[in-house]
Order: sequence, then structure tokens, then C-alpha cells
Amino acid sequence: FPAQDIIESKNWYLASAKTWLQTLQTQIDESTETAMIFGHNPGMHDFAEQIVKPSTQDIDDFPTLAVAHVKFDVEFWGEVDWGTGELVEFLYPKGL
Repeated sequence: FPAQDIIESKNWYLASAKTWLQTLQTQIDESTETAMIFGHNPGMHDFAEQIVKPSTQDIDDFPTLAVAHVKFDVEFWGEVDWGTGELVEFLYPKGL
């Protein structure tokens, strides 16, 4: 993976769900089709829980090393908002 495509920020350490949403909306280049974000709880759990559509699977816990694969039916990253994501897969160590 090209190192120049990695965005880092000290502001993301223990970031809130709101910060993660703003990051997706404003920091991801519009030519990027897939993005991965890495963070810590409680913000990452709150973000994953709030970003998925209410009708999809609830994310009751977000243990260490958990991965939430979320798909958005949007044309631009700026259109991502609370409840717009579809939870495709939720993986965590004990579940494997």
C-alpha cells in the first residue's frame, strides 16, 4: 500500500464518533473508493454503532481488534452520515 496514501493525525487517538464521521466526510479523497480507519474505544464503538442503518445488526460491543465492514450507497464521502451505512460484516477475535 503506498505510504503517501496513509493519512495520520494525533487528533484521532481516542477520537469521538463525531470526529470519525467528520473524518470520512472531509478527509477522504473523492477518488478513493475504499477507506480503512483505525482507532480506539469508546469512540470507535460509538461510531460503528451510529453509522449503520438502524434496521441492520446492532453492534453491542467493539472488542480489541474488532473490524466493522460498512458499505455506503453514496456518490461522495461528504454524503456519509449517521445511519447511512450497511453493516456487511463484523469480525472480532473470539468470533473467529
